[in-house]
Order: sequence, then structure tokens, then C-alpha cells
Amino acid sequence: MPAEVAEMVNEQGRERAYDLVWQDIRRFEGALERGGSQSFDDQALIILSRINRLAEGKASAMKSEGFQEILLAAEQEARILTIPERHNLLHETATRLRIAFDAGAFSDAQQHALRALGYARTLGTD
Repeated sequence: MPAEVAEMVNEQGRERAYDLVWQDIRRFEGALERGGSQSFDDQALIILSRINRLAEGKASAMKSEGFQEILLAAEQEARILTIPERHNLLHETATRLRIAFDAGAFSDAQQHALRALGYARTLGTD
């Protein structure tokens, strides 16, 4: 997680982070539904940072081994798929992310956001 992203999210406060990530998740899911060739990894990174703020109390660099394992496993899982399959997997994960977030399960939402970032990083590659 880039330091400037974590810093920006931490400055916004918890309530503002909640409002923004609610909007971000819906915008992200909608963009995936519409398709297109845009890059989703920047959006996924911001969502992840804001959810990290809600799950952990403040946004961090997320450099722990557990976070890295989830991210790398998602990238590896996606790389064996075709680009359309990756897009579908990302869309399904965005839906799971929204459902977990709406239920207030921020830790689960954080894991879905990590996977979404990993999948998004593989779109348009290979």
C-alpha cells in the first residue's frame, strides 16, 4: 500500500472513509458490470485502503505476511484464466466485497478487497 494512499485515508476519518468506500464499492461493481477496458487496480487499491481503515482502525501499509499471501494467491489464481474469466472473477469478488461490507463484516470485506486487487492487477496482462 503506497504511503500516500494510507495517509490520505487516515486523514479522512472513519465516518468519511465509510461513506466513501460505500460509494467506491458500488462504482467499482457497476464499472465491472458495464465491462470496458479500464484499469481497475487503482480503484481496488483505494477500496482496500479504506476498508483496511475500517477493519483495523487505521489504514496501514498492509505488509504482513498474511496480506501478501492473499494478494499473491489471487494473482496466481487469476493468471491461469483467460482475460474474460479474470474479469468475471473480479466482478464476482466485487459482489462478495459489497455483501460483506454491507453486513459490517469489515475483516471479510478486507480479504475480498485484497483478492480483488490481485485479480485486477492481472487484467490486461499476459
